[in-house]
Amino acid sequence: GIVYYFNFKQYRPALQEYIKAMSYAEKAEVFYLIHKIGYHLGVVKSYLGDHGNAIRHFEYGAAYFLAEMQKKSHPNILHNMRKGYYNSIRQMVICHQHLKNEVQADSLIGIGEKGVPDHPDFKLIRSYFHQSRGISEFRKGNYERSLEELDMALPEIERNGDFAWASVIYFYQGKNRLKLGQQQKAIGFFK
Repeated sequence: GIVYYFNFKQYRPALQEYIKAMSYAEKAEVFYLIHKIGYHLGVVKSYLGDHGNAIRHFEYGAAYFLAEMQKKSHPNILHNMRKGYYNSIRQMVICHQHLKNEVQADSLIGIGEKGVPDHPDFKLIRSYFHQSRGISEFRKGNYERSLEELDMALPEIERNGDFAWASVIYFYQGKNRLKLGQQQKAIGFFK
């Protein structure tokens, strides 16, 4: 599934592979793997535009990861559960923003902003929450605040080579500049 999804951007074959993987994980009752595969199913469904069903996968996973975070586990296990939790929250934000569920998206962004650990392994996920906040602020007409959030998000996202989300940031930076009457700057961001 990962090879189809990440390397080839072939989402339907990836979905089929994740469904197969889920059946094996469920038979073996490996709960971490079940929720990790569920997360990937949600990501693929989101890319395919099935945001409503994708949210269910992320909600189910976030609940599992949060419950596991409450246990007295080895620090490495706790670290993985935190990553799973905040990545699931972020994916729910993306889905809610696509569905124009702004209140739910903002609530989840708040969870991410307040809860993401101040640890180098979480810099990228923190940047994604800044990006989501930037999109949210744009939609509310808070263009300066949107630009601030997007500017905080961009360096880490670019450093990690995520050209797709960097492009989204440039797009919203351009849209903000247009709304602020800065057409020339907007054109630069769009280019």
